[in-house]
Amino acid sequence: MDHLTNQRSSAETRTTNNLRTYLLLLIIWILILFTFSFQSRLPLDVTYPVKEVIRYDNELGFLSSQTAYLKQWVSLALESQPVQLLYLFYGLEYKGKWSALNLLYRKLGHFTVYGILALLIYFTIWRQTASPYLWTLLLSLSIALMDEWIQYYLPGRSSRIQDVLVDGLGAASVLLVIRLTSNGRFIQKKYSESGS
Repeated sequence: MDHLTNQRSSAETRTTNNLRTYLLLLIIWILILFTFSFQSRLPLDVTYPVKEVIRYDNELGFLSSQTAYLKQWVSLALESQPVQLLYLFYGLEYKGKWSALNLLYRKLGHFTVYGILALLIYFTIWRQTASPYLWTLLLSLSIALMDEWIQYYLPGRSSRIQDVLVDGLGAASVLLVIRLTSNGRFIQKKYSESGS
């Protein structure tokens, strides 16, 4: 009987420690997210490192033979129909490959940041509510709306409802992966038993 009580107590301690860990990670992630939101001006061109590698390669030619196919593929991808649709979705004018790469990089950032946010919210609340998927999505979208609302009032920043939709898509995608992974039980069981 004592052994069973100790096992139950140990499992409850691990669950409490997991909750605290995920809550702390969630708070840190939200602070990082809003730190970037409160910056009045972010670098406009996030493709600078890529341009530098290509410039360096063009000067020295050390990668040209290996990357010619890759450069051609990337060039075609940046002029493709899905990229054109992304520009249409945002109501922007297509200004060339570098502009497209910059837009894709930024929107992939939104998607990824809010996917991670949803993951952290989910693991923080999944035992606390009967509808963790719904609450995770609602909280993620609320934070995304707050993020865009803050950016609306900052000079040099823009606020777009399309970004909220991309953020929501990132959160929903992570929730779908959790749901499809053994109905979420594999992930939940793994993390609740590991004590981490």
